[in-house]
This record gives sequence, C-alpha cells and structure tokens, in this order.
Amino acid sequence: MNNSTLVLCLFLFFSMTNIYSQSTNEDLSNIFKDAYLSAENQNYDQAIEKYSNYINLSSFEDSVAIAFYNRGHSYFAISNFQNAYDDFDTTITILSNLDSLKKIPRLTALAFNYRGLCCENLGMLDEASIDFFIAQLSDTTLFQPVFNGAMNCEAREVYDTAIDEYYRAIYLNLKYSNDIDALLHMLYRAAMLSRKLENYENAIQDFEMYLSIDSTNVDVINKLGNTYASMKNEEKALSCYLKAIEYNPNFQDAIFNTGVAYLKLGDNSKSIKYIRKAIKLNDKNSDYYKTLGVAMLISNEQDGTVYDFCYQFEKTCDFGDCEYLNQYCF
Repeated sequence: MNNSTLVLCLFLFFSMTNIYSQSTNEDLSNIFKDAYLSAENQNYDQAIEKYSNYINLSSFEDSVAIAFYNRGHSYFAISNFQNAYDDFDTTITILSNLDSLKKIPRLTALAFNYRGLCCENLGMLDEASIDFFIAQLSDTTLFQPVFNGAMNCEAREVYDTAIDEYYRAIYLNLKYSNDIDALLHMLYRAAMLSRKLENYENAIQDFEMYLSIDSTNVDVINKLGNTYASMKNEEKALSCYLKAIEYNPNFQDAIFNTGVAYLKLGDNSKSIKYIRKAIKLNDKNSDYYKTLGVAMLISNEQDGTVYDFCYQFEKTCDFGDCEYLNQYCF
C-alpha cells in the first residue's frame, strides 16, 4: 500500500469515527432530553427508564452524575426513597472524583440536600442533619439545606436552633433566591415555634411579615389572633378574628374564636351569636357546646337573660365531658 492510499484509508477511518461519535452524542442527548421531559410531565417511571438507559450508554462522568441526580429526583417523586438515596449517593461519589475544573459545587450541595431528605424519610434524622450541614458547606448561597436543617431540628425538638436556622434560611432566600412560597412557609414555621416557646412578640413579628406578603391568608390571621389572645390582648385578637371572617365568612375556627373573645370582653350576646354560628358549621365539636353553655350561664347570671345552658352541657356530656353538666345542672 503506497503512502497516498494509506493517507486516504486513515482519513476515511477517522471521518467515519467522527461521524459515529457525533451520531452517538446526538442520540445520547436525545435520550437525556426525553428523560427530562418525561419527568417534567410527571411520567416518572418513564423518566427513570430513560435516565437508566442514558447512564448505561454514556461515558461522560459529569453528565452521568447529573443523570443519577435527576433519576434520584424521579425516584423521590414516587416515594421510592431508598433508590433515590442510592442515586444521590452515587451522584456525590462521582462528583467527588472529578477533576477540580469539572467539579460542580452547586450540584454537590443539592445532592447532599436531597440525600438528607431521603434520610429523613427513611427515619435517619441524625444522618439527615449531617447531610444538610455538608450541603451548606458545599454552597453557601443555597437556602434549601438550611431550611431543611431547620425542619430537621424541629423534628428532633431542638426548637431554639430550629428558629435560628429558619431565620438564616429566610436571609439566604431573600438575598439569593427570593422564593416567595418558601419564604412564607419559613415565616409560618418560625412563628409557630415562637408561639410554642411563648415568645409571642417574635411570633407576632413573623406572622405580620407573612401577612405583608399574603394579606388574605385566614389561617395566619387567625393564628395571629390566637397569639394576641395568649398575651391577654383580647381587643387585638378580636380584630384579627373579625378580619379573618371578612375574607372567609365560614371559617369556623375564627368564628368560634370571635365568640370566645367577645365572652372574655364581657359581650355575652355577641359571644352566643358567634358560637352558635360555629356550631351550625360543625355540630360535632364538644368545646363549642361547652363554651356556649358557659356564655349562656354567665348571661343568665349577669343579664338575667334566660338560656338553657344545661342543654349545651348535655350535648357536651354526649361527647364524654360531663363535668359542667354535673356541676351546674344537678
């Protein structure tokens, strides 16, 4: 074979290799794209199958790491937490072995974050806490692992630390992400924990910040009213309950709480009116009947208005609480 023939053969060989490589890369790209679209359309089983196909065919470690991560998300979405854990764990392993120039710190952080969530769902709270912490070290701009770490502390009943972590997550969210839904959830959780610890001023601050973003959330307005009630500020509590009822006239918790607030403020007739309305919405709540009976008893004694409070205590007794019936009616 002369030199010209050899050069021609080599040219044809490398040309065919290049065409094959381009074709293979295009096929892999299409497989990855199809897997992603399947997951976006919530066809998770199909997405898992396609990502598995991509993982078996691809030799690009960085993209394989992403495929494992995405497949882990699909497993997580269908509550297959063990397989999801394994995929996030594999993602972390692959990324840790990449050359420094190819490392992807954010993906590493997200993989630790989601492996932590898998740990929680598998009952491994301590392991989850460690993963959330490592995720924070991998990318200091992400609020999600801080948020999840806060919820982990809450689940382990480390409430003071949980509140601090919620506030830190809120700061990171506002600085880097501005995820409003997550912000609202964190404000709510921080407020509820502050209420639990009787740090009512902090709870009020967080509820009010929440309402500055979503002013019509009747549950939060009602919780704000409850917080004022815990501080014996019945006027502000009543104002919150009435506002909640404006937004949702059939919100029974706020209606009942309005009746209780009026009772504490000495307006027995309005108290009876609102508690009766709450009972119309829910006639299976023994506390409603008991409180209505108390309001009627007080009204009988103070106003001279005749109410059959014993009937209300009888209804309460039907639910197993006969204390007031025995005390005031026999």
